Amino acid sequence: MKHIIALGMLSVLSKVAMVHVFNNQCGKRICNYKGMCYSTGDGIRVTGYYCSCRELYYGKNCELHPCLPSPCMNGGTCITAAYRTLQRGWCECPKQWRGTNCEIVDRRVGAGCSEE
Repeated sequence: MKHIIALGMLSVLSKVAMVHVFNNQCGKRICNYKGMCYSTGDGIRVTGYYCSCRELYYGKNCELHPCLPSPCMNGGTCITAAYRTLQRGWCECPKQWRGTNCEIVDRRVGAGCSEE
């Protein structure tokens, strides 16, 4: 009976040790923009980590965002949306600009032409 208790205690101690290693692995704020860090391993030792990123952030360390830095030019506003696992950003352009990144002068604006 004492051996079973000792083994049970060893199991608890090893879990405490794993938590300590986990904290060392992820305690350096590896994941950016408030992403959550989780250690990976084989149950005996920690071999790495992965970041669970907040919505719209992605990358190994949650360092990427579709609007950082903003791809929009000429006063355009980057708008973001997440659909399933796709992170997407697009530009909302001021009246006189158009194009994917608001990079094209819209010559129709102010010339009396209507958009169709």
